[in-house]
Amino acid sequence: TQVIQTMAKYKDFFVDVMMQQELELQVPEDDHVQESMREGLIMFLSFAAFGAMPLLGYVVIPATFPDLGEDLLFQAACVVTGCVLFLLGSIKSKFAAAHWFYS
Repeated sequence: TQVIQTMAKYKDFFVDVMMQQELELQVPEDDHVQESMREGLIMFLSFAAFGAMPLLGYVVIPATFPDLGEDLLFQAACVVTGCVLFLLGSIKSKFAAAHWFYS
């Protein structure tokens, strides 16, 4: 109990030890706010960029070929969307353990 009383005098140290030992949580770094903001911004930009890619077929094909009929435009957009999703899955396999074809 003397160890606990000594540790309790140093609140920051005591909280860090409690987080690591009892709760099994990592103690945040000193610059955790800036790092969290940076990671959040990267996640948002990645989500926005890669989330917009499957929609390119619905924007690029009609802008490139405005004279196509509605059915043909829809089919072309579906093909482009499928190809983009396959390409993104293949790229994702570089960062995952899955085979590129099944990723």
